[in-house]
Amino acid sequence: MNYVRLAKELNDEFATLPLDERIALIAKKFPKAIFPTNFSTEDQLIAWAIINHGNHLKIVTTLNGLLLENAQTLRSITAEQYDIDIAAVKAVASDVWISGLRNEQLSANKSIEFAKWDDDRGVLQINPLADWTFDKLIKSIAEHEIPINPLFEFKAGSKIASPARRNAELNKQSIAA
Repeated sequence: MNYVRLAKELNDEFATLPLDERIALIAKKFPKAIFPTNFSTEDQLIAWAIINHGNHLKIVTTLNGLLLENAQTLRSITAEQYDIDIAAVKAVASDVWISGLRNEQLSANKSIEFAKWDDDRGVLQINPLADWTFDKLIKSIAEHEIPINPLFEFKAGSKIASPARRNAELNKQSIAA
């Protein structure tokens, strides 16, 4: 398979597609693609899109026992809310990965493409959020009531009432009672 050519094709195709169609296209072209999540805000949006439009693409975490308490809680909330298993793996065994990288996260002299072949890792990395802004990300998270880590909510200064925040508040209330 010529991944360099496929990356160029994806870059051209993704430019005009919304996120749901990008994810559906990934699922169609690469049904064994894997999404390794670290439960960042971007990753939570991609997980939601995969669950709703990705035809059962596999979602995993490589953080295993290293997840911080908030990430462990978010992993549980996400798995329960969407009725999925998010397996903890030691290494991602796929030649196609999905990533939550956005151009806005990089320095001004760098940019990220929607898809790029990584010779060093032997992986086609697909970045369906490459052209997304932080504002667009936060609006989509709120619109779809996607659970995110409360630490990210605080950092972003957002007022998103995510299921993760609501569950944390309910737990605090029940402990206080």
